[in-house]
Amino acid sequence: MSDDQADAFDLNSLSDEELVEQVHDDLYNGLKDEVVEATNIFLGRGWGADKVLNDALVDLVEKGLVEPKEAYLRAMDKGTIANTLKARGFDTSFIEPEG
Repeated sequence: MSDDQADAFDLNSLSDEELVEQVHDDLYNGLKDEVVEATNIFLGRGWGADKVLNDALVDLVEKGLVEPKEAYLRAMDKGTIANTLKARGFDTSFIEPEG
């Protein structure tokens, strides 16, 4: 993509699914400004910040780019990400039971 094309790329025009994929790629590539912009779009669409972050972290775990423990430690909503990781077959034995 040329610089002119990149400048003209409008994240607002993407569907939720397309934007999720784009923000996951941007997170992986360390594109902070793009992640912030996409997160603000999600928030404007009624998504919670914890959902945006947790979904991205789970995606990175599924791609083998982040270990489940690292994703858990970075998650805003520990309970949801723990349940999601467990449901998708990842080892969550590092999570200490509450009590």
